[in-house]
Amino acid sequence: MGCLKKFHRKTVASSPWFARVSPCYTFLMRSFLIALLAFLMPAVRARAWEASAAGVAERLRRAPSPSDSLQPAKPGWARLIDRPEERVHWAETHDGKTYVFGVGLARDIENPALRLASAEARARASLIERAGEVKTDVATLSDGQTITIKTAVINGARVLDWYLDRSGDLYALAVLEP
Repeated sequence: MGCLKKFHRKTVASSPWFARVSPCYTFLMRSFLIALLAFLMPAVRARAWEASAAGVAERLRRAPSPSDSLQPAKPGWARLIDRPEERVHWAETHDGKTYVFGVGLARDIENPALRLASAEARARASLIERAGEVKTDVATLSDGQTITIKTAVINGARVLDWYLDRSGDLYALAVLEP
């Protein structure tokens, strides 16, 4: 109340209406508005990008990067996988083109670069199970033993999106373009 008494003594009746408003009142109103905006902002933010065949071409033109992983909410495609060893994949058709999606999860990896590489590799591995080509080579060692080497090949796979949750788990979404 001390600032109100000082202010009112200095205020003159002929001053404009906005000059007659107490600085304390102005401060309180600004604080209230800032708090209200901070409360409402999460509802205003953009939603997480959901995987759909219709949006793939536009998403690829936008050239997503791992910095997009800080999304306001967990996307639906990231909810499909619970454990890093799982292979989650599905296909969708749009405009006569079939897109194959795969999800990878990197958990409990401290190094950010290794976590990113692991999530992306696991997403691509999910695609291989659905649409990949496996080549088998047989080699004979000098001591007569034979070993079988299996190589998985997938061409045209691109990582479309990432999601980093609060616990540090990184999800990656890959797509195989037709």
